Amino acid sequence: MQNTRYEDKEQKNRLLRWPERPGVVDRVVRLQQLDELKRRLLQQYIYQLPEVEYVPAVRRAVEEAAALAWSTPVPHLFLPELLAEKVAGAKEWVDRQRKIRERSRQIISFSE
Repeated sequence: MQNTRYEDKEQKNRLLRWPERPGVVDRVVRLQQLDELKRRLLQQYIYQLPEVEYVPAVRRAVEEAAALAWSTPVPHLFLPELLAEKVAGAKEWVDRQRKIRERSRQIISFSE
């Protein structure tokens, strides 16, 4: 193995630097923009919630919608609509779980 000498530090840095790939930079920027949109939409939905009990389910819905949107060619267009569907489903799920808990309490109180 040859021992390579560099003429100066700048040449060494230039040779050892990772090549710039525009696709990667573009992807990072798009991901940051999607995260910002996700954050703003989450705030809007949280402010509209009637109770705090919905917040964890809505947060999960936001993450799921963002993951699904990211898999599409234009995630910024799909995210708001996917999020609306996911949040509606999350609210229904929380309501259904609340009813199940209430019925369970009634059954337990009957058996005592």
